[in-house]
Amino acid sequence: MKIKEKFSLVLPLFIVLLICISIFAILDFFMHLLNKPRGILISNWNHTIPFYERIDNPGKLELAGHFRIDENNLKKDLAIVFQKAIVNRLEIYVNDKFINAFGDAKSGNLWPSAIVQELPKEVLKEENTLKLVIYGTVGYGISYNPYITEANIARKTAYWITLLRNNIALIAMGSAMIIVYILLFSYSLLDFADKKLYLNIGYSIFFTILSLIQFIYRETSGSQFMYLILEKLSTISPLFGITFIYFGLNSLVKREIKLFWKNVLIFTPILLTIPIFSFNRISMYNNLVSLVELYSFLMVFLTLFLIVRYQMKEYYFPILFLTTTALQTLYVLVNQLPGELMIVYGRIVFSIYIGTLTIKKFKNISEIKRILEQENLIDKLTGAYNRKIIEYIKPEGILVILDLDNFKEVNDIYGHIHGDKILKRFADIVKQNIRSGEDYFIRLGGDEFCIITKSVDIKGMMERIYNASRNELGLGFSYGFAAFTNFDEAYAQADKVMYEMKERRRRGKL
Repeated sequence: MKIKEKFSLVLPLFIVLLICISIFAILDFFMHLLNKPRGILISNWNHTIPFYERIDNPGKLELAGHFRIDENNLKKDLAIVFQKAIVNRLEIYVNDKFINAFGDAKSGNLWPSAIVQELPKEVLKEENTLKLVIYGTVGYGISYNPYITEANIARKTAYWITLLRNNIALIAMGSAMIIVYILLFSYSLLDFADKKLYLNIGYSIFFTILSLIQFIYRETSGSQFMYLILEKLSTISPLFGITFIYFGLNSLVKREIKLFWKNVLIFTPILLTIPIFSFNRISMYNNLVSLVELYSFLMVFLTLFLIVRYQMKEYYFPILFLTTTALQTLYVLVNQLPGELMIVYGRIVFSIYIGTLTIKKFKNISEIKRILEQENLIDKLTGAYNRKIIEYIKPEGILVILDLDNFKEVNDIYGHIHGDKILKRFADIVKQNIRSGEDYFIRLGGDEFCIITKSVDIKGMMERIYNASRNELGLGFSYGFAAFTNFDEAYAQADKVMYEMKERRRRGKL
């Protein structure tokens, strides 16, 4: 491959990667800016702040700190801000007096929302002590140093933090449900290959919805049992989600996964799920979580490799952004850090982007159907497009010409009725091995056909079609291909290549 061609393949990927990193950096910077303590800081903690710890059994931890308020601030309405408390329950004491409590000791889910508690003036003095009692089921922590500021400022800050961490997950779940509805609505209009793709994407989005439940603030989940069920669903759902994404995208390239690896991809999530839901010991669950997170991350990279290898450019952005956020989240979780989990934004972007592609695909299908209704563009014998479709196709990608070998002899020996059956079945074989909605299969006349495609694996596609045709029909074909910028020019170049292949076959050199 020439350097210029390699550069043209790498450049789009590099540009999209820069965009993903830029968006991630801006989002990460904005979240850190929102969470940055501003006001009166709590100091002299009896424990390192920030922190996060996984625990083997449900438990609690007492944290103690100190803060000083000058005379001017004592006259103001003050509130304490907890930017992110990774706890089930939070109890607040100031100067040994109970102020308030949030959540439920066994099943609250407080971390997705910022917590603001106004401080009664009669409790405050110049030198103050703060005691927090935090409860956790699988772990607990405080992600940022809490601080005290004016109540109205605290509420505004908490609003934006909650919007970008909790409410955006609700928006994502709603968007995902709408996308699933669109997929169901357009499902009947798709052919088998596209149905396979969108069925897998539908499953993936369903598991995305399940994974986002634990990103929603809850004072209580009803019981510790229900909390653990939701926690476990949040752990294993991304595993199934990314697996279905991989299967869906793989169906686009018409590449059959070897049986062994297919079984590995199918049964690994199941084998990881069984012990997670079977064991009630939290220590066992915490050990399995790291393994699940690592496997999910490997699947994200496998999916990224797939789209890069087959130049699936429309999927570069959602998968690369998902990979970027997955890297950050894996780093935070494996090292038990108290930072933001950016994966939620990756899932949101992926779901919305896939929904946009689905709508675009649906519009394209509708437009094609409209054109087909207005013009006679289908070859009645084979079901392929006829030559008229060429004027509607944007000149880009690759033009491949196919011509059946020795078809004239088949007609002469067995008759035209049998020959027509051969052509119909050959057309079916080709359509099963190209990407519906993206590739065009056209009958140019007689036993001559062409494919217009953006696939980068032309030889692989032709090999699949050739083997299927030889095995089922006993007929091979010759082909040639050229860049499709102008049909007549591309046809002349591809026809020359095809003629050379026919000559090599005739001489027995191929």
